[in-house]
Amino acid sequence: MGSVKSQIGHTKCAAGLAGLIKTALALHTGVRPPTLHIDVPNPVWTGPDSPFVFHSEARPWAEPAARRVAGVSAFGFGGTNFHVVLRAHADAGAPPRQSHDVWPAELFVFRTRAAAEELADLAASGHWRLRDLAHTAAQRAETGPGPLLGAVVAESVTELPHLIRDLLDGTPGRSGVFPATGAPAAAADGDGGKVAFLFPGQGSQRPGMFAELFTAFPELGRHLYHAPAAALFPPAAFDAAERAAQVARLTDTRHAQPALGRSASPRTTPSPRSVSARTWPQGTPTANSSRSAPRAPSTPTSSVTSAGSGPRRSSPRSVHRGPIPAPWPPQWPPPSR
Repeated sequence: MGSVKSQIGHTKCAAGLAGLIKTALALHTGVRPPTLHIDVPNPVWTGPDSPFVFHSEARPWAEPAARRVAGVSAFGFGGTNFHVVLRAHADAGAPPRQSHDVWPAELFVFRTRAAAEELADLAASGHWRLRDLAHTAAQRAETGPGPLLGAVVAESVTELPHLIRDLLDGTPGRSGVFPATGAPAAAADGDGGKVAFLFPGQGSQRPGMFAELFTAFPELGRHLYHAPAAALFPPAAFDAAERAAQVARLTDTRHAQPALGRSASPRTTPSPRSVSARTWPQGTPTANSSRSAPRAPSTPTSSVTSAGSGPRRSSPRSVHRGPIPAPWPPQWPPPSR
């Protein structure tokens, strides 16, 4: 159960249309939108015995399109009420590859000082979006010769030139700056290099794990169709007892093992394009892929989260973000405008 009002305020005569749009998008993308600002539900709500639940965060709708059904009720302040029941179209095609237009941060990988300096000049010009610059950097890093120089993770175009300068100057300890260390890894398409996936095993599971991945990339929702979604993505819990019960349900081996396996499955899908990387300092992102048109990733396809471990929330710069469509991705050098 959700409310438009909790998301965008009282829209009066537009509330019904806003609710219809919200519901249609949820059915199409397979993402359950959250209901914000609920600390204590109405006492009439009976919790586990009620057919209604609330989600305080976006959660994947782990059902095939044909099985997604939702209702919209619009109660007009003039006394006119409208109700409609919607079902997702089974043959409407795949959901969108990604649901975010802008990520909180972008990864920039460089092989040479010249490439880093040229990108810093582009950023300083103020003519390009952060994701376009990341696309350009990824394309050049993928095709350029030689080992990697380093990487930076920027949250804005304004800070990008300063981060690049700190990388080139070797400024130690700067957040978001990751100089390459150690011996270069084998080339992505060379001989001798192998790719391994480390399965963390039971014990690392937690309710809601990998929800960010599945809601940011709705097309991955197909991996959840046979997963214990009710235990993996439970509704919002409003007291300690219910939170403990949710943890216990997912700890059950019958739920924990298939949940970990399903959560890990999107990570094992090879990327069509990749960039070899040096060894990075512990806790930093690894450059493992680049953008590919039209949904060009500026960051690695291997997430900085491990299956069941959840996102590393200690630093906002350690967030992995995936492909973003670029309507007119710049080439190198970019065309004059």
